[in-house]
Amino acid sequence: WGVPHIYTQTDAQAAYGLAWAHAEDDFASIQIPLLAVNGKLASVKGKNGAILDVLAFIIDPGRAVEAQWDSAFSPAFRAVLDGYTQGLNAYARAHPDEMLRKDAFPVSEKDIIKGYTLALSLMTNVQFDIQRILGNSLVEDQGRGLPRGSNAIALSSRKTADGNTYLAVNSHQPLEGPFSWYEVHIESAEGWRFIGGVFPGGVTP
Repeated sequence: WGVPHIYTQTDAQAAYGLAWAHAEDDFASIQIPLLAVNGKLASVKGKNGAILDVLAFIIDPGRAVEAQWDSAFSPAFRAVLDGYTQGLNAYARAHPDEMLRKDAFPVSEKDIIKGYTLALSLMTNVQFDIQRILGNSLVEDQGRGLPRGSNAIALSSRKTADGNTYLAVNSHQPLEGPFSWYEVHIESAEGWRFIGGVFPGGVTP
């Protein structure tokens, strides 16, 4: 328990450490979007998993990943992504009893991006648009008019007594599961310095 502190020489090593530390704390949540984008979540989560499998099929993050794979990511990011993927696969090899499905690993860099794309799509409520388009109850109707969602308060340095700028954010995320924050502190000699939250399967904040 607690916040992991990861100190490395390179950003890729830091990403490896992030994957391992997060998996050590909550491997199950990391696996959920990875299984869903491959249509396998229903086999371990039943009806609830089937709903996410269907949403992943409709959203089809793999299409965007394949279309932009050669152009969207810098060499520096690819190195970080490779480090993260290696770390997650290494954890799975070392802890096979924690895998939700025995064929869930190894995963590829593309799998990681597809899973993260699915999670971000659902965070931005694309499921409500899908429900409206399909005209059925695939996703429980929560209504767009309800007073819910993220909020933030920003204070300019010109308005504070100490001259500092402040930002308070409440993203209204659940405390656990595939859409919860995971707090981590990373320092790489190559330049990556970060403390804050990432999502399960998220390579970067």
